[in-house]
Amino acid sequence: MARLTARSLAGRPPLTSEERLSNSLTIRVTKSDYMRVVEKARSLGYRPSWYLRQILLEGSDSVKARPSKAYLKTASRIAAIASGLTRLLRLAEQRSPLPVELYHMLDSVHAAARGTILELREGRP
Repeated sequence: MARLTARSLAGRPPLTSEERLSNSLTIRVTKSDYMRVVEKARSLGYRPSWYLRQILLEGSDSVKARPSKAYLKTASRIAAIASGLTRLLRLAEQRSPLPVELYHMLDSVHAAARGTILELREGRP
């Protein structure tokens, strides 16, 4: 058996034979068609090969724009706030009963943060 080292464990695990993209299709298009495909794929944040594969296998409705880095950063921060509020509520309830007003205030902030996360997931600006 091969000896496992930090180097051999680094990186992404190998794909199975079913997951590996091993076959290719060749199509011929005009330069203008090629440029349209490349521009459309790049405008959505994908490589042309991935974009065409999705259209071919799933249909044109399946390809949606990638979320922007700012969107992902905002969603991550809101998720962290919601998680922190959940931990605070649990900790406060373990120590002693919360005053009802404080509990309702924290609960409404938590609900607002969760609602914003769900809106971000569905809308993806």
